[in-house]
Amino acid sequence: MHSQKELRWWWQALMTLPPNNSSEAYSRLKRVWFDHTWTDHPFLDHSHENHLTATLFENFCMFDPNLWLRDVIEAANIAFPLQSVDECRWAYEVLDRKTSKLADVAIHARSGINEFVVVVESKRKNGSLKKDDVDPGSYLDLDEFSWCKRRMLIYLVDEQDIAKVKSQICDPWNRAAVLSWQALGGIQIKLANSLDCSAQIRSFVAGAIQYQYCQHGIDPAILAYDYLADEPHKESITKDNPDKMRDYYTPWRLPSRQMGPFQQPMPEEH
Repeated sequence: MHSQKELRWWWQALMTLPPNNSSEAYSRLKRVWFDHTWTDHPFLDHSHENHLTATLFENFCMFDPNLWLRDVIEAANIAFPLQSVDECRWAYEVLDRKTSKLADVAIHARSGINEFVVVVESKRKNGSLKKDDVDPGSYLDLDEFSWCKRRMLIYLVDEQDIAKVKSQICDPWNRAAVLSWQALGGIQIKLANSLDCSAQIRSFVAGAIQYQYCQHGIDPAILAYDYLADEPHKESITKDNPDKMRDYYTPWRLPSRQMGPFQQPMPEEH
């Protein structure tokens, strides 16, 4: 992963790039990386919440909102009567003009004749909620969102911080939920593995998302392939491991035409 000093352009921080600079996705991202009021360009700092939120959440632009948004709502255990998502739009650093308060992510979606809003307050690992953030109404009752009858706040945090955050939330109206970054990555990998494309492309997309999360110290709840969970960790790759490597030859040549499809020619002795 590049360090903050090495990154000079916003597009170096992203895997999912807008197709052009007149697109909705470009405008959505520019709101974050072009904001000169922040010091040290936090969007280019991979440990900052601005960077985490925009770069990881932006992966959802690859998927149908009827799939990803419903998965997010289900994973967060939000009690929305949602059968389908017909339309969806989201943005980062969404401003309430009256109070100047910012929401990390705001999602507006339609399901039939119903409209609903999901606001996301994200925290990096070990991050703490501000004093007024513990009340979901500090976001949901802002003028920017209060027009919508169906609205919910998701606290997006590291899985090790879930219990702490839940204990801090004051939510008498049951309008808040907590979701982990690990679960978010798992949702994206699951969706990548169901893309309507070749198996090679699905594998690449799922692996790329997994790599992106791991580079931020986040192990997705679902990995690109099931077998990865049982692979050896570096501490077990030693000379004392009974299953240590003994054969250092890697088959690389195509089998001869006289061999079966799974046979490999052996190296010649000299």
